[in-house]
Amino acid sequence: MRRGTLTFILAGFLILGFSAALPGNPSWAEEAQPARGSGSADGLPKAHDDLEVFLEEAEWNALWARVKEGDEEAAARLFVWMRRVEESLTKFSAEEIGVTPRQLMKIQFILGGVYLEGIGTPIDGERAAYWFRKSAENGYAPAQLALASLHEEDSLTWTQKAAEQGYAEAQIRLGIMYGLGDDVPRDEEKAVFWYRKAAEQGEAHAQYLLGQKYRAGEGGLPQNDEEAARWYEKAAEQGHEIAQAELGAKFSMGTGVPQSDEKAAFWYEKAAKQGNVDAQYLLGAMYAEGRGVPQNDRKAAFWTRKAAEQGDIFAQFSFARMHENGRGIPQSGKEAAHWYRNAATRGYAPAQLALGMLYEKGTGLPRDLVLAYAWFALARQTGDDEAILAYRRVEKLLTREQLASAKRLVEEGEFALFSEKGEGEEDE
Repeated sequence: MRRGTLTFILAGFLILGFSAALPGNPSWAEEAQPARGSGSADGLPKAHDDLEVFLEEAEWNALWARVKEGDEEAAARLFVWMRRVEESLTKFSAEEIGVTPRQLMKIQFILGGVYLEGIGTPIDGERAAYWFRKSAENGYAPAQLALASLHEEDSLTWTQKAAEQGYAEAQIRLGIMYGLGDDVPRDEEKAVFWYRKAAEQGEAHAQYLLGQKYRAGEGGLPQNDEEAARWYEKAAEQGHEIAQAELGAKFSMGTGVPQSDEKAAFWYEKAAKQGNVDAQYLLGAMYAEGRGVPQNDRKAAFWTRKAAEQGDIFAQFSFARMHENGRGIPQSGKEAAHWYRNAATRGYAPAQLALGMLYEKGTGLPRDLVLAYAWFALARQTGDDEAILAYRRVEKLLTREQLASAKRLVEEGEFALFSEKGEGEEDE
């Protein structure tokens, strides 16, 4: 199954950490009752009022919801409010203002997030790092992870600090770092150690990665399909699309779980609806065959097209075949040629053979024996008997000049052969 990139994962963690610490989140609300300060410094009562509003005002929920929806006015208002809080923290101590250390580190973290995301103000990485560091030095794990993402030179130090506090997002990042050898010596056993820490806290991506290690028998773990399926299921039930697709494959093949086409289709559909290309293709195939679901050509075409549009060459070939045969969608030689070409230009021999056939017959595009020969020449390199026969058949029909032209196309490869040359009006 395809995996997301490390960059994507880390960006997701940062966003999740920032969102989790915002007012309106239950974990925030539990600590959102500041003790009243009694300082008498000039401006202190106003500063305290700002902080009390910041911590208690229910309007924060509605304001933040509007910010997330892209409301620029709400973002500007939020920034003005946060700027007042920032000024208060700059002038007075937390003790003077009357907030607890835990509240202070969360406020500092949120200020960092405001500048990092550019909420109501231009993005300011330096200011974001300043407030993240303040929060991190006070021991706030989400800030430690955010700071690790901003500063590569001490990324490991801050990630380790957050992970050792039990912060699941940091634990999985640390596991990935060890798994890839990113800023640390590669160590699969340490990767598994941190994946398990995060997985046992219910972190879905860690559960999926732990399942992958059991499937492969890596990181000091024995190869165990049952354990792999167990961890995939935990992640799948939380909506992890790759785990859902992997679990579908487990049920389809009966590895680690009792074989069940119905359960395979169930999990494939869950993943397919989230855009998982493998699941879309496999679900389309199940509808085409009536395996685990009622046979339905239209649904087969629907899901196969979804995968084809994401670039899956097997789906592109299958969708082309559906167009050629008019199965589940209107018959169209031109559309068939288009989708065969998509897969053929990426080296898929069955699509190269099929596209050559269309050129030979003049189906969906003008008849062109030179291009037919060229595609057959590529397809026969896999040793396919049908491609070899087609190549020899068309070779006999070409003039000496045409044969020389066809051989040049094959030699030139993608610069000429992979163009849209010859694709035009249908001749069906």
